[in-house]
Amino acid sequence: MKIYLILSFCLLLSCKFDSNKSPQNEFRYNSEEHIRTLDNKPKVSLENLSCEKLLEIVTNNGDRKAKLNDSDMNSSALYYIELYEYQNVFYVVANFKNRKMNYIYCEIDMESWNAFLENSERSYGKGFQKWIKSSSHCGCE
Repeated sequence: MKIYLILSFCLLLSCKFDSNKSPQNEFRYNSEEHIRTLDNKPKVSLENLSCEKLLEIVTNNGDRKAKLNDSDMNSSALYYIELYEYQNVFYVVANFKNRKMNYIYCEIDMESWNAFLENSERSYGKGFQKWIKSSSHCGCE
């Protein structure tokens, strides 16, 4: 009987607990551009950003997972290519020999990245077009 009363009391307390005061929400704040999460790292909202600003945020705050240089790829088109993870999304940053600037490609799935790495096209430039550029969702080409 005592256990039943204790469980009932705990249930009653949990029903009255305000979800806006949960420990998780205490560590978050929202502003126009920043959100803090439990790990206390600033997270930036990526909505409505220019491609240049998106590139800056991802390369400065994301985790670089992989990089291939010209010597790794022996490509006539690509100078280097990098894979970043930011806010649980994968991005590819590519630098082309003829353009000498960085471009960002968004929401790249790991299947596409791995297919690019396999280089079944026997050309990283063609593989880039087939696997990376075609699967990007941010329109920053």
